Amino acid sequence: MDKPKKINSGFLLLGALLIAATALFVFGWLAEEMLEGDTQQFDAYLRTAVHQHATPGPVDAGILISWVSRCGDRHVLGGDLRVSLL
Repeated sequence: MDKPKKINSGFLLLGALLIAATALFVFGWLAEEMLEGDTQQFDAYLRTAVHQHATPGPVDAGILISWVSRCGDRHVLGGDLRVSLL
């Protein structure tokens, strides 16, 4: 039976460093684009696409749950809401 080969931890560390540096670069670029306002068209397109598929039932339920969670202790009021919906 062959013994499994040990992976040199230096390669893993280098790979993790490259991934972190790439993520830093991508998020920095995205932040710059947002500050310049270049993402507004994409945001409007995505928002319109999502709202075209919205139906009143789930939207109303989301508004109700959001309202209940703002009204005080979430656990107490949320438990009351779950009991009342059953």
